[in-house]
Amino acid sequence: MSLMGNGVIAIWDDIRWAAREKFYFWHDSEHIPERVNIQGFLRGRRFIRQDAEVEWFTLYETTSMDVLQSNNYLERLNKPTPLRLIQ
Repeated sequence: MSLMGNGVIAIWDDIRWAAREKFYFWHDSEHIPERVNIQGFLRGRRFIRQDAEVEWFTLYETTSMDVLQSNNYLERLNKPTPLRLIQ
């Protein structure tokens, strides 16, 4: 797997079984599109590993690490979409 750009966000996490349907909807229809629409974000991908202690890996690729300190990114990070608040 080759990377685009010179910056990345790498996230490892798990999702409760009861929240998976909402998570998939939110992640596919809101979160990834929202992030890749931020100037400097190039691609967002989610990977699933079966039979793993930590099942989910999400990778966002950016043009540079500076994108992760930009006002556009920080605004979205500090004001998440409503479904991000899944309990």
